[in-house]
Amino acid sequence: MSCSKGNASTNSKIKRVDVCWATEKILLACCMLFLCVTSIATLVCTSTYPDYSGTFMLSFTTTPLVIAVILLQFAVLYMLDRQGILKRIPVRKIAFALAVYLTMFGVAWAALADVWPEWDSSAIFDAASEFGVVGSRFYEPGRYVERFPHQLAYILLVHAVEVTVGHRYVVMECINALAAGLLGYAIVMLTSALFTSRRVANIAAFLLFGFFPLVFYSTFAYPNMISLAFAAWAMLFQAKALIRLREDEGRNGKMAPASCVRQAFTMQSRMYVIRYIAGSALCAAASYLFKSSMLLVLVAMVVVWIGYGLRNWRCLARSFVSLGALVALMVCCVAGVSTINGYAELRTGIDTSRAMPSSAYIAMGFNHDSNGWYTGFLWSLDEGDETTYDPARYDEVARQLIAEEISRMVEQPLDALVFFATKYCSEWCDPTSESLLASNWSTSPSDLVMSERAMSPLLKSIYYGPVHQAIVFFLDGWQSLVLISALVAVLRGWRALNRADEGIAFTIDRLAPMLYVAGLALFYVVWEAKAQYTMPGYVMLVPYAAVGIAYITKRIDTALLHRGLCRTHSRG
Repeated sequence: MSCSKGNASTNSKIKRVDVCWATEKILLACCMLFLCVTSIATLVCTSTYPDYSGTFMLSFTTTPLVIAVILLQFAVLYMLDRQGILKRIPVRKIAFALAVYLTMFGVAWAALADVWPEWDSSAIFDAASEFGVVGSRFYEPGRYVERFPHQLAYILLVHAVEVTVGHRYVVMECINALAAGLLGYAIVMLTSALFTSRRVANIAAFLLFGFFPLVFYSTFAYPNMISLAFAAWAMLFQAKALIRLREDEGRNGKMAPASCVRQAFTMQSRMYVIRYIAGSALCAAASYLFKSSMLLVLVAMVVVWIGYGLRNWRCLARSFVSLGALVALMVCCVAGVSTINGYAELRTGIDTSRAMPSSAYIAMGFNHDSNGWYTGFLWSLDEGDETTYDPARYDEVARQLIAEEISRMVEQPLDALVFFATKYCSEWCDPTSESLLASNWSTSPSDLVMSERAMSPLLKSIYYGPVHQAIVFFLDGWQSLVLISALVAVLRGWRALNRADEGIAFTIDRLAPMLYVAGLALFYVVWEAKAQYTMPGYVMLVPYAAVGIAYITKRIDTALLHRGLCRTHSRG
């Protein structure tokens, strides 16, 4: 793919021994390990919240039903494929239909659920109401905003909605629903961009039609959906830039490094690439501003740009493209954080440098008693006075707790294995990704308990009745289908790396979403656990799952064709 090599090899196999090729192999091996472990976990284990208190329960008796649901979902996709529907529907039309579906049903769910901000969401909304108010308790030293300044972008958004529109919670629910729609559209278009197949993109769309957490999370007053939508658009813009670069390489063919500098881009291509690199950097920065854990998205995109630079190291023009993209990402992120924090410090007087240290979250992630979930440690050292908060003290105590837990794990390795397995399953094996828990808490710091509000028969059935069971089983099968299909795709992409079939080879420019998901899994092994944290991983796996499903259906058709049980392949 480099300018110096062009398309020189047209054989069925390509022998490439270079840094980028080795890197692709290593990264794909890590992704395969993650997909193997997680697909087995979701197949044998289901995590639920029987009393909606946040305490999870693991079940290991649902495997037969999950397998049946997987087969049913796959059968539906296979029949759509056999009928030629997946080849006929234009990608933009089905992406737009998905966006409308997610937005409309998100708003409808918000109206049906009729909830209010709770726990962290409540603190964020109160802080937004009192933004800039002299003497506000939320902006005193040691209070909520100073401990968690990464919430400032969302606080400012809620504040702006309240000032300009009013009815802030309803509006934020609508923004969540709109963000889900934009996310769905971006994922379908990203699938089309990465794998240049209408059929594969349409499979991705149909998979997302069945991922109900994107609808249920419209009631969650938190920046999860907004940040994930920005992340998907950032990866889409990056993919579009890389596509144009790849097309230019195909037109230019083999050339010497000196001529590559002059001929790498036409003026039109140059402006196209610059525009999408800028859009990618801005969206990635926005994603990170709204949710700091989206730093993992930035890392995945950086790895892709570095890989592209290594692949084209003999072509100065293309090396500078990679460098320019990295600089754009860094400048946008630094400028965004500096602007938000600077404005907040000017208006409220808080010190954004006194954020809760990362070691505090890791200490909770290593806590045996809570299985790595939230323990309240972030407020535990203040002795009744939050204004005495000292980040250095929290860091010191957290490091001691981490050291103690690691020592215990070394002494009791079997117990450590059980701990991490339980934590991992609680994160990845919750079919609803906490999306229903977020709108039906049975515990509350106030007198109003969300689960005790008046409910219609339909709403009660969604939370407690047969509809709830159907949703859980459907999503349980959906999780496993996505993971298994993505594993098939990665295995196929691994084999194709040595072949001249760029339609399926998982080269570095196709790996940004997958790298993000694998990084997510590794990160939350040590970080404080929540099932909502892993929900973005399933969304980003959909493009690869679509590739896997397309490949499986093709193999089934080939087998049937050889046995005379069908006349043609389902795909063109």
